[in-house]
Formats: sequence, structure tokens, C-alpha cells
Amino acid sequence: IAEGHFDRIKNGDHDIIVDTDFIVMKVWSDVRFGKTAEKIRELIELDLFDLHIVCMPDIPWEPDALRENPEDRERLFRLYERDLLELGASYNVLSGNIEERKMRIIATLKNLNVL
Repeated sequence: IAEGHFDRIKNGDHDIIVDTDFIVMKVWSDVRFGKTAEKIRELIELDLFDLHIVCMPDIPWEPDALRENPEDRERLFRLYERDLLELGASYNVLSGNIEERKMRIIATLKNLNVL
């Protein structure tokens, strides 16, 4: 999954917005399997993203086919944040209701000249 994701990212010749980055893959690998593949660690070290957006778990959890861990959201959030800090990556935390989050991300993307 990580290699396919990397191929799509590196072949882009313009700004792109990516839903899942390699830190997300690392956290889930660690949580689900107790380890992370070396390839994922290598891709994290490339630091390919200008900005990471991390969503605070302060809205109600909604089930879907891929979502799990409704009782563990705060810990997962802290793991993402820890890894971003260790990398020295630029990131914003989105919090508040859905409308507040939308307005903040739109403003952020405009500031980055993506929109």
C-alpha cells in the first residue's frame, strides 16, 4: 500500500491533497501488528508533505466499513501527534464541529495557495 501511495504522490506534477500519509500507516501498523515495515519508515523520512492535518477526536465517532477503535481515539490522536513532532513535520490540528473544521481547512489551503 505504501509503495503504491508513494508512486502516485511522486508522479504528481502539481499540488495534491492526500487523505492518508505514511505516518498514518506507521501508527496503524504499530497498533495492529506491533511493528512497522522498514519501507514505511523510509517513506516517512522523506518528509514529502508540506502540511499534515490531524483531526482532534472531539466529534462523535461514526462507524463505517473501515473505521474502528471508537474507545481509543484519544490515544491514536496522541500517537499521530507524537510521530509528527518527532519528524519535525508541519501540522495543524482540526477541532470543533464539522463546519468549523471546513472553514479552517479552506483558510489553510488558501494560505498555501492550493485553493
